[in-house]
Amino acid sequence: TLIAGCHAPVRGRTTETLIGILYRNNRLTVSTDVDGANAWTECFSIDQVYLPLGYFFGFTAATGELTDNHDITSVHMYRLDDNQGAERSVRRRD
Repeated sequence: TLIAGCHAPVRGRTTETLIGILYRNNRLTVSTDVDGANAWTECFSIDQVYLPLGYFFGFTAATGELTDNHDITSVHMYRLDDNQGAERSVRRRD
């Protein structure tokens, strides 16, 4: 099901491009930082999104007919209802 989308100019960048995904109170917000400068631009934000429990995250990319390279160098996940705000899982590819 497609609910929203946006375009971010990530091709040919010399810095890492960041994507932030926030799910809180049944609201899904996606933001981008294409310059890696901690300057976030909201891509979209949608209310009444209900994610099921017990599933896993997955990532995929496609270039159509272009030959291009997409790397996910790290994924950071946090529990927002945790009083400590501690990072729960970090996987980094070196």
